[in-house]
Amino acid sequence: MVSSCKENKNAGADQDIKVYHQAIRFGDMGTAIHSMHSLLARDSSQFKYYDTLGVLYFQSNNYPQAIQAAQNVLEKDTSNLKMVELSARAYQAIGEFELAMPFFVRVAKLGNNPEALYQLGVCQFYMQQFDAAEQSVNKVIADPKTKEAELIIGFNNNSRRQQAPLLAAAYNMLGSIKYQQGNSAAARENFGKAIAIYPEFELPKENLEKLKK
Repeated sequence: MVSSCKENKNAGADQDIKVYHQAIRFGDMGTAIHSMHSLLARDSSQFKYYDTLGVLYFQSNNYPQAIQAAQNVLEKDTSNLKMVELSARAYQAIGEFELAMPFFVRVAKLGNNPEALYQLGVCQFYMQQFDAAEQSVNKVIADPKTKEAELIIGFNNNSRRQQAPLLAAAYNMLGSIKYQQGNSAAARENFGKAIAIYPEFELPKENLEKLKK
């Protein structure tokens, strides 16, 4: 009887996994999420499923649920870089910059990642911690790995997005910091550096236009 129950449980789990893979092929996040919940209902000790669940929630813009799933993983594996970064980006996406910052600090240390340090600077900027933001961005600029990195920049309330070199993004952020500190000349200089690195970069061009008004 026990063996029969175990076989049925395994068969059910195999079916859930098949449903998950089929849903992913069709881009059906809702069904994929449901299959992960079904797997966890069968065996809640399999915290690897929370990892997948967190990614699915994040990709479908369900950020609070993504954070909750990530925390289930981090309770058992505090150095899980993927879930630390997911938590950072999910908190940032919902405007919880103060909560995002310690996670970006951990990503920067665990992954030796200059983009995470840049995102920390972004959070500090929105928290109006301009001196701290400047320190973070200057570290990004000084990091040799920054020259090889790119990222997606959202602007105009994320209605527009553009891929740009991280170094250009860092100089643009430094320009914004200098503007907020009342140093228009330094702001103009740093926006110019961002454009020199990436002439097609729309955001620093717009920031320079604002300085002219």
